[in-house]
Amino acid sequence: MGKVDFFVVEFYGGKRTFYPGEALNGTVRLKVNKELKLRGIRLEFHGKASIHWSESTGSGENRRTRHYRNSETYIDTLATLFGKGELSRLCCLYYNIL
Repeated sequence: MGKVDFFVVEFYGGKRTFYPGEALNGTVRLKVNKELKLRGIRLEFHGKASIHWSESTGSGENRRTRHYRNSETYIDTLATLFGKGELSRLCCLYYNIL
């Protein structure tokens, strides 16, 4: 068995979808069963939307289909929850994202 029993990220209110500009609030729970050496704990947040649709005109040999696509990145960031790059040791840790 590994050193980490569980690592859970829970957003308040059980939310799974967020909108631009909305704050992310929740809890990160970590339990280790042996001493863990690490330089930090970071969470990466990635959120984007992609869309594709097509429109057709004409019929038979004159039928033409035009495809439309777009994507947009809403969030692409990193949050350091613990550590500053120096080697640290954990026995157990509970950390709240504010």
